[in-house]
Amino acid sequence: KFAEYELKGVPLRIAIGERDLENGTVELARRDTLTKETVSIEGIDTLINQLLVDIQNNLFERAKKRNEELTTKVDSYEEFKKVLELCISDEVLQEFTPIQATDETPLVVNVCSFSFIQQGYPKDETKNGGGFVFDMRGILNPGRFDDYKHLSGLDKPVKDFLEQHTKMPDFLNGVYSIIDVSVEDYIKRGFENLCINFGCTGGQHRSVYAAEAVARHLKNKFKVKIVLNHTNKQNWKTL
Repeated sequence: KFAEYELKGVPLRIAIGERDLENGTVELARRDTLTKETVSIEGIDTLINQLLVDIQNNLFERAKKRNEELTTKVDSYEEFKKVLELCISDEVLQEFTPIQATDETPLVVNVCSFSFIQQGYPKDETKNGGGFVFDMRGILNPGRFDDYKHLSGLDKPVKDFLEQHTKMPDFLNGVYSIIDVSVEDYIKRGFENLCINFGCTGGQHRSVYAAEAVARHLKNKFKVKIVLNHTNKQNWKTL
């Protein structure tokens, strides 16, 4: 539980155990200095307020110092040019650029949309036996509304609906953080196949939009080969 709150960034953790209750004490742990101390429970409210102010000031001063250390002042164009060239050097760009596929990279990412009702999970023809399946049914279904029933996740009105009136953007951000780890690792290790599947009720709206978005994301970020397949397209309810 302690680790959970450290990951959340709680600035001051208060721990009270059975012995603390007997002694009238509590343990205070500061996130900024990683120090712990046991103090009397009397006047704890005043002490906590003081510590929170101190933590805020400490973090601010550290951030300010770090900002000053990383700021370079220049007085001429030539100095500015030198600093700019340093910022865009190959070493700096490489540090912030994700690993990308080349023409020789064997990895092919198969991205599929499917219907849980019509076909179920797509078969992995590569025999890789791994990959991902994401259930899109927690996202509000555009197919419930007459304006979108006969459209698909390829159509702009459906895209706008999913982006503006559902949690699709948040969902996809979570997906990106998961799949990017595998794609980067597979490129490094020379793996040949990865399957990423998105399912919804009819395989027409949410799963199609998600598959298209993920294919585009991976292509832009990793330059990897993509095979995109909407497996239930023949059953879409279109006008």
